[in-house]
Amino acid sequence: MKNTTFRQLRVFSEVAKQLSFARAAENLHLTPPAVTMQVKELEGRVGVPLFERNGKQVSLTTAGEYILVHARKILSTLKDAEDVVARLQRLEVGQLTIGMVSTAKYFVPPLLAQFQREHEGIEIKLLVSNREQLVKMLHGNEVDIAIMGRP
Repeated sequence: MKNTTFRQLRVFSEVAKQLSFARAAENLHLTPPAVTMQVKELEGRVGVPLFERNGKQVSLTTAGEYILVHARKILSTLKDAEDVVARLQRLEVGQLTIGMVSTAKYFVPPLLAQFQREHEGIEIKLLVSNREQLVKMLHGNEVDIAIMGRP
């Protein structure tokens, strides 16, 4: 299945669910020829037919049933990954590492309280170090933010 696309797997999965190219096309907001083309390309990559077609009747072949199980797993994993990335972008989950000089440890935590209330899924890690070390940590991506005085 070299060079199989997620789109082909989505289209194949929907045709298998609907057992109809026309209904799959409608649900996917594609034209029936586009759905047919995606399935044919996938069948070409797999090397065997995935559907038996008798007029308008469509059913999965044995190979199609096998591929469907794996296609659903792949699509589910992809959706999970997309959901995590979306949550990261909305600052719902993740980690924020803040490096600061020792004097900042007295005023920074109270300032972060509001941020933490608004972003409960963000784990905040505070590191205290000297300015020189903070600059190195910032350049080495060991901290996301460094709070320090001017040089």
